[in-house]
Amino acid sequence: MLTYSRWDDHTFGVCIASYPGDLRFALGTIESVRFFLGDVPICIVWDGPGDLPALRRAYGLHVLHLGNTRDPWLREHSFGFGWTKMVAFWEAPFQRFLYSDADAILWGDVVRCATHEHGNSWDVIFDKPGAPSTPEDMDRWFLHLEPASRLIPGFDWRAHLPDFANTGVFLVRTGSLDLSWYRTVKQLAVDHPELFLAGQQ
Repeated sequence: MLTYSRWDDHTFGVCIASYPGDLRFALGTIESVRFFLGDVPICIVWDGPGDLPALRRAYGLHVLHLGNTRDPWLREHSFGFGWTKMVAFWEAPFQRFLYSDADAILWGDVVRCATHEHGNSWDVIFDKPGAPSTPEDMDRWFLHLEPASRLIPGFDWRAHLPDFANTGVFLVRTGSLDLSWYRTVKQLAVDHPELFLAGQQ
């Protein structure tokens, strides 16, 4: 087992979003983090009742939930399916973190693999698709192109192809995403539910 002595409690950690329906999967993710990353701090972004006292004691977890989210807009608008993970972008208790969905298992020292070329100079690291997305890919995984072209004048999705990726696992610097931009996009998703797929994706 690795010991992440190079990280203190406020420098780096792992965030996992979960709700009562997938907590059993989150336990598997937590166990894989402990096995491969040792004592790196873990934060559960919890969309459910309470603050998971038994898990906090068993694993030494941070729990970020509705009751301790500082930003009132995030408390009101960013909990629920497909959106809970976004709270960590601004409220995670770490300067940088590895985010993992609750249905993923870490295998190996993914943090060292992902950051060995970048040190601590990165804002976001994510896995880019092996091939450019097609219009069919966009409609299936990200956003529906017809309403997007109608609602976002001048939006050229092909010009942004490197920026489309699955959001199940990534590394990010806390606060690197503009909250006002996210609020605009979230309102667009509320006003036009046909636009985006899979919540924050």
